[in-house]
Formats: sequence, structure tokens, C-alpha cells
Amino acid sequence: RGHSARDRRGRLALACALVFLGFALGNPYALLDFPTFLKDYRHANWSVTSIDYQFDPLHPGNTPGLLYIFFSVFPRSLGLPLTLISGLGLLHALWRRRKPDILLAAFILSYILFVSRWQMILPRYFIHITPFFLLLGASFCAEILGCLPAKFRGLGAAAICLVLLASPLRAHLYFRDLVCRKPVGAQA
Repeated sequence: RGHSARDRRGRLALACALVFLGFALGNPYALLDFPTFLKDYRHANWSVTSIDYQFDPLHPGNTPGLLYIFFSVFPRSLGLPLTLISGLGLLHALWRRRKPDILLAAFILSYILFVSRWQMILPRYFIHITPFFLLLGASFCAEILGCLPAKFRGLGAAAICLVLLASPLRAHLYFRDLVCRKPVGAQA
């Protein structure tokens, strides 16, 4: 709004230059040996899109990638309550149609659609979108708390925290029990 087409093109050129600069700073080897970088990139892309690793009974070979991501990867990595709230936050962002929400949702959904065509889908591939996914979930929770009467907001916030912390706490206690347990040989 209010900017000329020339000004917008200049801003777009600056944004593209900054993206290229960030890429060059983060991956200097790509510029120093571009043919090797391109060969390695093509090999990595081939390996995740064409090799079926069969690492899970619900792997993408048996389940469409999108369903696998939302029903297996996210619940295993974030826990079911956090996945549900963040998923509802994503839907709420699309329904609310505010520009920042649409931008975050578009980033998250475009990446998920891109990864869903791969044969090997691991939770680590979602590390860089997870904060934005959680941010939409937090925004959704804040919106729900804002709809409650003022005297119930504290109770609602406590209930949300309890629900969200229950799954990670259970996983932590289980892991702590495994680590702190005496070895089987010592128990005998």
C-alpha cells in the first residue's frame, strides 16, 4: 500500500539479496565447490524421495505423507495434546485470515506439503517449523482464554498448562525410570 511498483521491486530485490547472503554465509562450501554441492544436493533429494526405508509400520509407503506427518510424526515428537492444540491453532489461523497468521500458516503448510512427498520422514525435518506451529497453538490458546470471563482465565490457563505438560512429563518420568533402573544383571 502506498509504495510504487519500483519501490516494491527494490524491496523484493533486497530481500532476495539478503536470502542469498544468508545462504552464502551458512553454506560457504556451496559457493566454493558448487558442482560437488549440487551433486550432494541431488543425491540427498533422491534418497529422501525415492528410497523406501520401511522404518515404521505406518511409514509413508503405507500411509499418505500428510496423514503420516499429522498422525505419527507430530504426535511422537510433540505429544498428542500439543499436536492437537497446534493443529487447531493452524486451522484457526486459516479461519481468522489475519496477514501474520496466514504468513505463518502458509510457511508451515507449504513445507509440510513439500516433505509429505518424501519416503523418509523423520521428526528432525520439522525442527525449523515447529516453533511457528507452536506459536499458532499458543495464539489459539490465548484466543480461547480471552473468550472466558476474567475470573476463569487463571483456571483456564492452569488447565491448558496441565494438559500440555502431562505428556512430556510422562515421557520424562518413563525415560528417567529407564535410565535410573539397575542393570538386569545387578538385579539378580
